[in-house]
Amino acid sequence: MSRIFLLGFIALALVSPYFANVYSPEGTKVTRNHPPREGDAADHLTMHPGIWLAFGELSSQDYWRNKARIEHRRFPTPCRPGAVALTSCFADRSGHLVC
Repeated sequence: MSRIFLLGFIALALVSPYFANVYSPEGTKVTRNHPPREGDAADHLTMHPGIWLAFGELSSQDYWRNKARIEHRRFPTPCRPGAVALTSCFADRSGHLVC
């Protein structure tokens, strides 16, 4: 029996797509609330929204520190159960694609 454990994917709110409000198959939350709720830690709001992947330097652009943008394009179909796969493009600070 498959169990859903990813609850949300957000591609537009910040400069990189990310998975927010992620739970393990057993129901344990493994990420912070995003957006934060009252009383939640508010440090690094744009750096800790959930699970994401970025690079410190790619074509002389810094995607890790949100100095350039990663644009989500699509999820490939079909996708294996339990796997995460997506297609993204990388844009430099001026918006030109470098992927």
